[in-house]
Amino acid sequence: MMFANMEILPLDFACAEKAAIIYKDLKKKGMLIEAEDLFIGATAMHHSLKLATGNIQHFERIEGLTLIKKE
Repeated sequence: MMFANMEILPLDFACAEKAAIIYKDLKKKGMLIEAEDLFIGATAMHHSLKLATGNIQHFERIEGLTLIKKE
């Protein structure tokens, strides 16, 4: 199975706190994204992970988030 070795990361207080910081920054810039994307990006950043996504448009707004882009 493709997902057998994947770890599910919890949405804990540290991730929620990071999401709030990202939200504040994006709101100030007038570049808000959906809450779900905030939490996904914040969780990746908190765990120092790169994020693979087809939704580059939203996630590239998060400063400091490393994206894996489809070539």
